[in-house]
Amino acid sequence: MHGNGHVREAAVVELGELESGPELRWLLLRTVDWVSPVSELATQLVHSRLTPANRVRYATWLVDALPFVASQRFRESTAVAALRAEIHDVCLDRAVTDALWDGLEHRDRAVRRAATHALASHNDEILRLLLAVRPEDPVSMAEVAAAALANDAVCQQAALLLSRSTLPRVRAAALWHLTHHDHEYSGQLADALGDRSAAVRDVAQRVVGRDGGDALVYYRAAIDERPLAALLGLGDLGTVDDADIAARYVDDPGRVGIAAMRVIARKGDARHLPMLLDAALRGDGGRADAATKGLARSVVSEEIAELAWDEARHAPALRQKRILRYLVGRSNRWSRLQIGLRASVAADEDLRDLGSATIDRVLASWNSSATRPTQHQLDEIRRHLASRAHNLSLAIATEVADLIRYW
Repeated sequence: MHGNGHVREAAVVELGELESGPELRWLLLRTVDWVSPVSELATQLVHSRLTPANRVRYATWLVDALPFVASQRFRESTAVAALRAEIHDVCLDRAVTDALWDGLEHRDRAVRRAATHALASHNDEILRLLLAVRPEDPVSMAEVAAAALANDAVCQQAALLLSRSTLPRVRAAALWHLTHHDHEYSGQLADALGDRSAAVRDVAQRVVGRDGGDALVYYRAAIDERPLAALLGLGDLGTVDDADIAARYVDDPGRVGIAAMRVIARKGDARHLPMLLDAALRGDGGRADAATKGLARSVVSEEIAELAWDEARHAPALRQKRILRYLVGRSNRWSRLQIGLRASVAADEDLRDLGSATIDRVLASWNSSATRPTQHQLDEIRRHLASRAHNLSLAIATEVADLIRYW
């Protein structure tokens, strides 16, 4: 790594005399050295370690060095084009395959991914690779899935396996493959229509439409037998009438109740506002989140903002943040400023910080075209601004004072 080329060349000579294995990665690094004598010597020494007689001995060390082989610096260097081709051929050699399979369990994720990439070109073992790759690694899973689905000999079996993947992108690709080739897919389509991922459901809904069906009709018919799947779909495609259907399920425990609240939040109208408000202010985590986002889809009235503030004063920190950010944050600027100032003088330090953040957002978005505040709002803003209890900086307090002075 020395800056002097002569020193690096001497180091490469010393490395060339070693035959223990770890020197391989350092020799590979110097194959792209900007000094020609250094790079040429390192390339020659790497070639000598990749001969058929030496491949097995250096296989494990080559696998460890594969992340560098896959790097942009090595891939784009014209000086090592022949070496790249040789390494590719070596990875196809059965003598090196065992080391590549061991590389799938390497502690370094970059090595695991590089070994997966090399094994993905072994078409006759693609199903074995599909079962061996770590399901939580989206990069490796996507690469192996693409290779498996492109292999005509195993694509159907691979698609059936991939349809149960933990990754939505992979499940969607598997369903798309099954439905666009001469494969049976009715069971997978039914599962995908109720998938927890909106992306997978979207693919399934498109397939139903392509086949002449109506996914919305399916969801409405399935509400009794598959309530969770039906509610997830109604949240995508339903109408205001489906919000009334979902209201019957909001008290169900677990994901069914949360899915029902999401339908109401997305498809409901003014009749569902009290239910959303109650869930947003006093519901549990999933239902409260869904209801809050539903209320935030339109401008929140001053009355709702006041009710939200009353709840936030005594709520846990996480709920306070949700209320001020999504409910109060969707009311008009003067309500936000008014409530932000109230929060800035609260005894709770977290609530004071949220109040300051609310005021910051009001000031950042204010302009002279804002609606005129009521006299009551102006009086309360002046009163809180004059209080010594607020935690506003002098600059922000001055800016608020200038703002209300405008009116």
